[in-house]
Amino acid sequence: MTKHKFPSAKQLRWAINRFKNHDLKNCSIDDLIVEFGKLTAHFGFLTFVVPRTIKVHRIRINDGDKLFYSLNDLWCPPKHLITRPGRCNDIGDQMLYVSGGGHTCLSETNPKVGDTVTCVEFEVAEKFNVVEIGVLQNIKREKYFQQYAALNNYGTHYFYNGNDNLIKLDKTLKEFIIKEFTKTVLPEEGFLYKKSIAITKHFLGAPEIKGIMYPSTKMDLKDLNYAIPAEFAKDLLIPKRIDVFKMDYHEGLKKVGFKLLKGSYSDLSFDNEIQYEAPRGIIGWAYNMPGV
Repeated sequence: MTKHKFPSAKQLRWAINRFKNHDLKNCSIDDLIVEFGKLTAHFGFLTFVVPRTIKVHRIRINDGDKLFYSLNDLWCPPKHLITRPGRCNDIGDQMLYVSGGGHTCLSETNPKVGDTVTCVEFEVAEKFNVVEIGVLQNIKREKYFQQYAALNNYGTHYFYNGNDNLIKLDKTLKEFIIKEFTKTVLPEEGFLYKKSIAITKHFLGAPEIKGIMYPSTKMDLKDLNYAIPAEFAKDLLIPKRIDVFKMDYHEGLKKVGFKLLKGSYSDLSFDNEIQYEAPRGIIGWAYNMPGV
């Protein structure tokens, strides 16, 4: 380390390669958390504030035509059923994954033509802090993100006192983190998630951080996902509507769409049975932020 406690470009490349070249089949997530902490020591990370009232979505594929009658069944699974790692969760970790839009959820869930699917739309009840990994670099169409990207650039310049060399180091490090975090992982290679799990656990170790925001790999990094630990999620998200639909192929349009079957739009609670009624039209399913 230099006298300013930041690595040189050569030292940073060495540290990045050390983290990158871990034998993921044999190393532990705890070891990777320690290494990631060393790699990112002294660098600055700007917190992203998720504002109230935005909508997020979660989808589950039904068992045939059977309906879900409890919101708990549309939530993250209980610990004993979480037997595989995910991008932000180890085995047994209750992490709620939601998307910024229903269309992104569909891509993440990947239902087949003929499947019955249930989508829950949640509204953010109170603003909360997340660490964003790759969102500002990849999702630029929303004005809110454009504004935050500008704030991030200002904050980075301020944090490093305008030192161009340190700003370049910061960019190198964060581009590496984004690349590692957003790698595509095949189902049979779940051990490759160890790095993104370690990155998640490192950032969630900060007391003010309640989630990770990252671009969807299924949408070519152009749409938004969140990972929120279950212990925070029920206080942060209010269920607003449930829609049940069947995946359908539209011959005229030559593409897959869906047909609404029914929905639930009032008295949604984790304590009450879901009451279904005739479907209502979906409005604003795509990602929506204030100021857009």
